[in-house]
Amino acid sequence: MPPVLLLLTGAPASGKSRLAARLAAELAWPLLSRDRIRELLWDALPSEGDARGASSDAAWRLFYSLTEDLLFNGSNVVAESSLHFRRSVNELQPVLSRATTAHIHLDCDRAIRVERYAARVAGRHPCFNDSALAQRYREEPDRWVYFEEPPALDVPLLRLNTSTGEDRLEQALAFVRTFG
Repeated sequence: MPPVLLLLTGAPASGKSRLAARLAAELAWPLLSRDRIRELLWDALPSEGDARGASSDAAWRLFYSLTEDLLFNGSNVVAESSLHFRRSVNELQPVLSRATTAHIHLDCDRAIRVERYAARVAGRHPCFNDSALAQRYREEPDRWVYFEEPPALDVPLLRLNTSTGEDRLEQALAFVRTFG
């Protein structure tokens, strides 16, 4: 039986990281977070030149590569990131071929995401430049519209709305447990 990939997506500040960590702990599966990979790269790279600027692209490559490697070795994986609804379809194909995939996409009202994004600025890693992005998010609420829809991956999909803050862990677990 192939390993299970739980892909958790949604726009920034929709609640992905929190739900992914809880799911990974409950399922005892490794968690791959593209944001965490970027933070580690940022901290390891020299601050001079363009090395840190390249951390975003490198984080994407590592995210997909590490996910594929874990699946190849038979591990179930929780993989969490905002994914562009068009571009990521092709980027994910090598990963999807290695697993049975369950996709959870988090929906959240834009105005609530803007509030959440601004509220988390103080506690976030500097690689995200969140204070500047929070201001842009307020001014351009449709800035990340391409993350609002899930990529069309032809895998089972559960959409959960996180706008109310209601706990969605049990719904997510019930969905994932049908795959393995």
